[in-house]
Amino acid sequence: MKKNVDIKFRLRFRRIKDSATGESVMGSKNVLITMRVAYGSLRMEFTTGYHIDEECWDAKAQYAIGGSNGKSADEINGGLMRLSRYAHDTVNLFMEKGVEPTQEEFKTAFQMIRDGEKPKVSAKKKSRKDNENDDSDHTDIYRVRDVFLFQCYTGIRYSDLANLRRCDVHEKYIEITTIKTIDSLRIELNSHSRAILKKYEPFEFQDGKALPVVSNQKMNDYLHELCKMVGFDDPIRITYYRGYERFDEIKPKYEVVGTHTGRRSFICNALGMGISPQVVMKWTGHSDYKAMKPYIDVCDEIKAEAMKKFDDF
Repeated sequence: MKKNVDIKFRLRFRRIKDSATGESVMGSKNVLITMRVAYGSLRMEFTTGYHIDEECWDAKAQYAIGGSNGKSADEINGGLMRLSRYAHDTVNLFMEKGVEPTQEEFKTAFQMIRDGEKPKVSAKKKSRKDNENDDSDHTDIYRVRDVFLFQCYTGIRYSDLANLRRCDVHEKYIEITTIKTIDSLRIELNSHSRAILKKYEPFEFQDGKALPVVSNQKMNDYLHELCKMVGFDDPIRITYYRGYERFDEIKPKYEVVGTHTGRRSFICNALGMGISPQVVMKWTGHSDYKAMKPYIDVCDEIKAEAMKKFDDF
């Protein structure tokens, strides 16, 4: 049975003696940041190794808004994101093996992953009924997740992803000739996209493919399942026309996620981070500014909504 994982970062306050009054008070300086992980029936707390002043911490958003102890907010937040990823990797490790870990087993595996080691988890023994269900579905859905994230970190189209070969992968970039427009593109790798490629280096795929890409339809089906698992179920209105007749359908959000969502996410996130449209176009192969306009409009809407947060500041 699939289980969701919930990860929260909190401050662990401790009592100190007030130097002025001598009274015991809750300290707000140099407070330890902890990571709390809820997975199935397990409730665990991990120390992150990071300390921060309370005034530099956004408790609602669960991230640093100021530096502390010689580390910038970006360094602290980056470290917390890595720990969150390690926790998810630990969950996936046990899920892929069909094992429900004890708290001690989970913490041991997490620490090994954190230290760059590979934990050994033995798959549970199957009953005759379990043997009727192939484990390949479990493996495929996590591979689809990785392939989709690769799209989110590179902006590559599904057709080019399916055509990506090991010979197209270089140390700092991938180089492709697009199927749709026959453009030659060089897409630089970041730490996330490089890690995904590294993960699948030991595997051999058909025709020398770089990643385990399934068919477009199958990938979309798995993406729907993944998004449903994490609660992407807000109702979305879909409007389309047949001739002059308009049709409206209401669908849960997970049903409208597909392979092209990864490319859209890459473009919107890149623009939202302040990367110029001209640079993004070099990566995505868009030939003119007009093609980028819809994404820029979405980015402007996001920025406008973000600015409203200052109204209650």
